[in-house]
Amino acid sequence: KRPKPQHPSPRSGHKHLGDAHVPRVVAVATILGFMHSGASPDVVVAWIAARQLGLITAEQLIAAGVGRGSIRWRLANGSLHRVFRGVYLVGHPVPVVGAVEFASILACGDGTVVSHRSAAGLWRIGTPCSGETEVTVAGRDCRSRAGLRVYQVQEFDPRDRTMKDGIPVTSPARTAIDYASTATHGEAERAIAEAFALKLVTERQ
Repeated sequence: KRPKPQHPSPRSGHKHLGDAHVPRVVAVATILGFMHSGASPDVVVAWIAARQLGLITAEQLIAAGVGRGSIRWRLANGSLHRVFRGVYLVGHPVPVVGAVEFASILACGDGTVVSHRSAAGLWRIGTPCSGETEVTVAGRDCRSRAGLRVYQVQEFDPRDRTMKDGIPVTSPARTAIDYASTATHGEAERAIAEAFALKLVTERQ
């Protein structure tokens, strides 16, 4: 029998949910292991982006052998496009569905979930903020920045967070509550009604 490869190949870079890619964050240790297999930086960059809805972070680029000078050069020539500070789209400036929300997770790191209006948009029960992505970070400091509004909590009840197409997000019930805290009364009523209509929540939740 042929031995199993020690490191993932570019062709195995994503899972599928129907026709949509389900993103997964690529760990730096995995990237370094892939580099040891002899793959070129461009191949590794493409493989990372394929797993992350076309996205890559500065840390991942450096692990893939792309230096800071080369990052600046790629931004200048249009092969990288900034989404948030330290997070880029590879090869094209137009994000696929869910990419901006996943970029916010990459930008803020572990313990981050998409929340408030942005989560309502993912669950299709409300209107996202125009030009701004909202996230909540648990248990550590993380500041808002251009295009990214960060809320902070000490911890999340496990029932308040889940995954939507591979993106960490507040549960529908928590989303409705958070959304109501910044929405008008009419918007909040419509969002909660829509959550029940889509069978996303129960009265108990």
